[in-house]
Amino acid sequence: METSGVNYVFKCVIVGDSHVGKTTLLGRYMGEPSTSGRVSPASVSRQPFVQKLVHTRGGKTVELKIYDTLGQERYRSLTRSYFRDAQCCLVCFDVNNPSSFEHLIEWMNDINKYIGDNHESRTAKLIVGIARQTMSSYDVPNGLCPRTSVHYCQPVTHDRAELFATQYNVPYKFVNIHDDDDVAMCFEAVVEQKVQELDKEDACLTLGQDSVDLRPGRNGRQSSCC
Repeated sequence: METSGVNYVFKCVIVGDSHVGKTTLLGRYMGEPSTSGRVSPASVSRQPFVQKLVHTRGGKTVELKIYDTLGQERYRSLTRSYFRDAQCCLVCFDVNNPSSFEHLIEWMNDINKYIGDNHESRTAKLIVGIARQTMSSYDVPNGLCPRTSVHYCQPVTHDRAELFATQYNVPYKFVNIHDDDDVAMCFEAVVEQKVQELDKEDACLTLGQDSVDLRPGRNGRQSSCC
């Protein structure tokens, strides 16, 4: 990948239960059709990650290295090495699989264990509710569960997911896996979140170096603005 003109290089990890659509989400972002199956683009590339350039609203260019779990999550075997140095993290569940939503607590605990919570972590996080069915299926109060054609379950509502995300101080986004804009916005949102954080830090450092505290009784330079 051509790296000239790149402002940042971010590692992005994707976590969540098996069969919630993580690999499909990544594949769709890399340009694959939603019917392409469950082969990870990372597996195809024979690399632990795939790369894509993201252009932010502020004119920055980010080289995003996106890591897939490659099935390790089913054994709860993700370790610190998977999360290490991640600037971005997508925490996924299937909106039509309530158990995958309930397991978000465990995933957030793992993330806080290996990365740290939002008060101490430098990793931008986004909770992602993935809808893998066509939108017409959500007109039915009790949608068809993805793992069976017999039993039905109540989809996770937007309000419920928003409330959970708020409790962890993490943004939430609903993603229709068949919508190209939805898929792209999912990754772009977490990148924007991280870039804004870094830009704020840069502004604080610049202000800290150049500004003088003019309040009564103070004539020294400020060390920071944050």
